[in-house]
Amino acid sequence: MFLRILYNAREFHRIREDTRFYAMKLVPALKKAFVRMGERLRDEGIIDDSLDIYYLKLDEIKSIQRWPPPENMGADLRAVALARKRKMKSLSSKPFVDPRLLLVISRRDNIEGALVTGIPASPGIAVGTVKIVRDASEFHKLRHGDILVAPFTTPAWTPLFRVAAAVVTDTGGPLSHAALTAREYGIPAVVGTGLATKVLKDGMRVRVDGYRGAVYKA
Repeated sequence: MFLRILYNAREFHRIREDTRFYAMKLVPALKKAFVRMGERLRDEGIIDDSLDIYYLKLDEIKSIQRWPPPENMGADLRAVALARKRKMKSLSSKPFVDPRLLLVISRRDNIEGALVTGIPASPGIAVGTVKIVRDASEFHKLRHGDILVAPFTTPAWTPLFRVAAAVVTDTGGPLSHAALTAREYGIPAVVGTGLATKVLKDGMRVRVDGYRGAVYKA
């Protein structure tokens, strides 16, 4: 037992930093398969749009394995998918965590003149133009020397840190992706502000103080 645990510790420690890569490795193949299934279900009139398959649970998809499908199955699944799609759209602008809770944790003492405050996650001071980036579809907005302002960041966002002069996020703490990556790239970071993407606007000139955890108008 001990030797097996020791072997696993030695082997799996080497891929600790690559866990996201291995976890996501099958996603493209799975997505391709689900898209194809969605197209077939759409062609058979069971769902309205091929991408509606993502609003169905695996058990519901498996229920269609019998062909022809049970009577009214198409109508039932179509209604389920549309209901979930509407629900997701209604929640698209709502945060998963009440911003007021984040502010209780991350707000610094009143800092005179600060537009937003948060956790000082990476030291340094930078001045630049705000670019609000909410997801991968907006990565193209960032230019060299801009201030990256985002709800959060993940490993997929890492290339942006080579371009940004500083990063400011709504969520996160000292060990969040934004904080760790900013320190690795040597740029200032203020995280856990709770409302940076709402207070700051595209085109604003700001000064990010990574020592105090504050963002000022430049």
